[in-house]
Amino acid sequence: MNSKDLRIGNLVRVRNGRIVEVDITYLKHLALWEIEKYTPDPPIEPIPLTGELLIKLGFKKFNNKYHIGFNWGAYSVYEVGDIYDHWYFFHEFDKTKRITSSIKYLHQLQNIYFALTGAEFEFKK
Repeated sequence: MNSKDLRIGNLVRVRNGRIVEVDITYLKHLALWEIEKYTPDPPIEPIPLTGELLIKLGFKKFNNKYHIGFNWGAYSVYEVGDIYDHWYFFHEFDKTKRITSSIKYLHQLQNIYFALTGAEFEFKK
């Protein structure tokens, strides 16, 4: 994980296993670790995407893909699909689909979703 890939509000896992929201302190710790490698392991780790996690983010499972809708002038559907053991993000707008490169982690999905919608996921515990 690279500190440049994160933004404030991303969810990550800290060393004790707890899930936290990235803030400026976590970004500083990771950036310092990237320079000095003061421990063998980074202070924070990415959270791998899973179907269970997508459900907690508000996605609905349908035909082995996970869908979430967003109304932004016209209706858009966002879906995440597991294809050959890799997760991909699809955006359907006016019946046209766009696809991202493979994504592995929650913070990557959060960043893509925020860039397209300006909204954050509501994480359901």
